[in-house]
Amino acid sequence: MQPPIIIVAAGRSGTKLLRDLLCAHSQLTTWPCDEINPIWRYGSVRYPTDELPPERATSRVQRYIRGQFRKISRMGGGARVVEKTCANSLRVPYVHRVVPEARFIHLVRDGRDVAASARRRWRGETETGYLLRKARWVPAKYLPYYAYDVLRNRAQQIVSRERQRPTWGPRFEGIDELVRQRSLIEVCGIQWARCVEAAYEGFESVPSSQVLDVRYEHLVERPKDVFGEILTFVGLDFEDEVERTIDATIDARNVGKWREQLSQDDRHLLMPHIRSTMDRRGYLERQGHEADQA
Repeated sequence: MQPPIIIVAAGRSGTKLLRDLLCAHSQLTTWPCDEINPIWRYGSVRYPTDELPPERATSRVQRYIRGQFRKISRMGGGARVVEKTCANSLRVPYVHRVVPEARFIHLVRDGRDVAASARRRWRGETETGYLLRKARWVPAKYLPYYAYDVLRNRAQQIVSRERQRPTWGPRFEGIDELVRQRSLIEVCGIQWARCVEAAYEGFESVPSSQVLDVRYEHLVERPKDVFGEILTFVGLDFEDEVERTIDATIDARNVGKWREQLSQDDRHLLMPHIRSTMDRRGYLERQGHEADQA
């Protein structure tokens, strides 16, 4: 199997954009649905979080997941596979054990923009068409479990006072208690920080030659330069179709949208949970005094 390209990031960090740019390349392909968490959780469907330890990637689990990658490659005419399940940010060593030859692109975005965007997803409705496309890739024996989970979550959202889902995005230990005790913007910020820090910690066990760090802001502000670096990292050349896709889809106006979407109260609640991660990852230095006043 050709080394797959695994995009690792917190939810709402631009993974779909990056995956679609990559898959404009003639030698790359992906699943016809957004994420494949049920495939990654094969053998661990009842595990309480997405923080799967590497020992759960047994030989049986590895055979199944790798078989799904080979299936997608065959469907794409033998193309190399790109994958972007955001929950993988919480279990990098597990993923590396399944696909040790993979090339990882670690995509990081400003936690304020992520939290503002994630809050909308927590309150949004999942389209039936999307669920049906995704159901095709759920292991057959787990379909009843996931169907029940979808129905239960939808019912709880309907009766929720704020029309909020009981859970959305990567699940880490303690998230359900946080949802009960904290405001939604705080949950979104903590979720972002946990995903970012877990990914960096997980990549410490992966050879550095297999990991490329990319900032979402750099990607949308200097798309051709940054995407050229990405293609070099995965061993591919630029193609005309990739350039056309960049021209048609890249929009830097989403950078800094948190200024419009977060109230002053939101910022006071959010920043204590993300400030240290923002600082460690260079966002406060990047944005200077303005970031300190956020």
